[in-house]
Amino acid sequence: MSLLGALGCYHTMEPVKPPLLPNEVAQGIYPLGALLRLENGYSGREARWIRTEGLHRLEVDLREWTARLLGELEIELERRQVSVVVAEGSLSGTSVSAAARPDRRKKGGVYPTLRVWISDVKAPSPESGQGSYLAAEMESEAGDFSASYAVGSKVKGFKDAFQELKQSILEDARFQAWLKKKQEEI
Repeated sequence: MSLLGALGCYHTMEPVKPPLLPNEVAQGIYPLGALLRLENGYSGREARWIRTEGLHRLEVDLREWTARLLGELEIELERRQVSVVVAEGSLSGTSVSAAARPDRRKKGGVYPTLRVWISDVKAPSPESGQGSYLAAEMESEAGDFSASYAVGSKVKGFKDAFQELKQSILEDARFQAWLKKKQEEI
């Protein structure tokens, strides 16, 4: 038996791109033309074991999963007329690329910054009937906002969990109020 066979093999699960949220979700809530900068809370690879299946060890890279969340939030907030900048380097080294759209940023504009990170990923458990689980954290650079989000009790796969996670962030009244307050300060 080879050493690889004795130790098993590692697989890194990539995040699945969920569909866009319906336009009605959090529509008209955000200040028109609001500015926001999003930053990946991980600067390098952050591997986490989520499950073993026989000789196969399944892992996720939380930096990669956070990059997917940043890309999703960028798209969804832009659709709601919020100008979003993803911090340089937040997507580098990941499979997620910045959204291609006209640059609506204001020259010399000050962007309130949110550091975002996926803090936990759990695979579905068919034995217990539990779906996929995702948890995320957000905190402002200025320290005047922080929030935790967790989804998964009713979802089946990671695509559903990502969908539910980004919707709970967009619908968070505290996040909406913080962004509105920051726009008034600019």
